[in-house]
Amino acid sequence: MAVLRYRNGSKVLKIFKDRRKKMSKLVLRNRIIVCKNFSGQPSRYNREGDRNFLLILQGEEAVDLKRQGYNVKQFKPSDDGTEGSYYMPVAVNVGVYRKPKIVLVDGNHLTQVDVTNAKQMAMLDHVDVDSVDISIDPYKWIMDNGQSGIKAYLSTLYIKVREDEFAKDYEKEGYIDANVDIPSF
Repeated sequence: MAVLRYRNGSKVLKIFKDRRKKMSKLVLRNRIIVCKNFSGQPSRYNREGDRNFLLILQGEEAVDLKRQGYNVKQFKPSDDGTEGSYYMPVAVNVGVYRKPKIVLVDGNHLTQVDVTNAKQMAMLDHVDVDSVDISIDPYKWIMDNGQSGIKAYLSTLYIKVREDEFAKDYEKEGYIDANVDIPSF
């Protein structure tokens, strides 16, 4: 067991996982993500350099994940009394350890995003997302005051881009090459 310190000075006891007891990846298909910050821009809810997004969860699934220890929260109810959706923050770590795999799915074309390229990551903040398929690496943590939980780290993300109403017409006419990759800026 090692003691680490966060930027704010609080101590965290980091538990090194026994490989035989490693938690399974969480795999979810056809989901929605909101509040995307792949660029790591600072905001009211985000420190500079922290890349993350919110994954919308479904009712029973959210309750089960919260019971397991994931950081599941709920949006405030709407003005008309509709219950707020459940969500879970997912961290996108592009540091020294295993980098996540992010792929854009646009029609029948797949483009892998270079997660080390800041401009490509920033571009993801502006992509019109239809849905995602995602796998999450869970990380169990415990603080010196006894609090514990599971942090969700992105492992793999397939982003289905919402098809715009003109793309197919222009593709048929030969104006758009559907096999063009995202340029590396």
